[in-house]
Amino acid sequence: MTVRALISPILVALLLLVATAATAFEFGPLKGEVYGNGTKNLVVILHGDGGPGRYDNFAKRVANSTPNATVVTLNRPGYGRGKYRSKGRGGSSLGDLYTKRNNDLLAKTLIAMKASLKPKKIIVIGHSGGSGQMGSVIGRYPGISNTVMLVSCPCNVPKWRISRRGKNNWTSSQSPLNYVSKISGRTHIYVVIGVKDSNTKLPFSEEYTAAAKAAGKKVTFVSIPNGTHTWSTLEPTVEKLLAKEMR
Repeated sequence: MTVRALISPILVALLLLVATAATAFEFGPLKGEVYGNGTKNLVVILHGDGGPGRYDNFAKRVANSTPNATVVTLNRPGYGRGKYRSKGRGGSSLGDLYTKRNNDLLAKTLIAMKASLKPKKIIVIGHSGGSGQMGSVIGRYPGISNTVMLVSCPCNVPKWRISRRGKNNWTSSQSPLNYVSKISGRTHIYVVIGVKDSNTKLPFSEEYTAAAKAAGKKVTFVSIPNGTHTWSTLEPTVEKLLAKEMR
């Protein structure tokens, strides 16, 4: 089966009729909620390990304010509800969520979306665990996204797990820091972190940014003085950065 065949022509036609009300569709192995019907910008939002849902209002607002965009809140592997659950192993209690298999499922889904929707630009926003996955995907699949926002990134997975549990108990998870050198030079990376984040702490984002700069990548570091790990404290800054990228 070709990548294009992963989404049927009928599915694409239906997608283009969607306004800003959410409609659930399957994109390759993963599923998500779709807002808007623009073809200039495809914005994909990857939730944290706590699960989807809290990003819907953000997606609606972006779709409403930007007629030329389609916004998808994608259910990461193993997440979702009922028939809208994505394939793969997921759930914050299961551990090792950023495995090669789960990351490949994400990559295949993004490739399928790009092939079927043919956007002029694809922007992926990953929060927490979503950035943990996407940070490795952009290195393993160079050029898969024009812009990537790694928000609250556990970019050094072993160090992050040690800081959380006292040891690296996610030994099968891929770590974004290991794939920095392979990222396409055309991909713009935003590393966004709340200074008061007690989960994916500031040094992890600083370390990743330094490595990306040393490798000659196009990277922008953004720290939020009053930001924590909670999405609501980061959302306004992310929205401003997104608006700039969607011009």
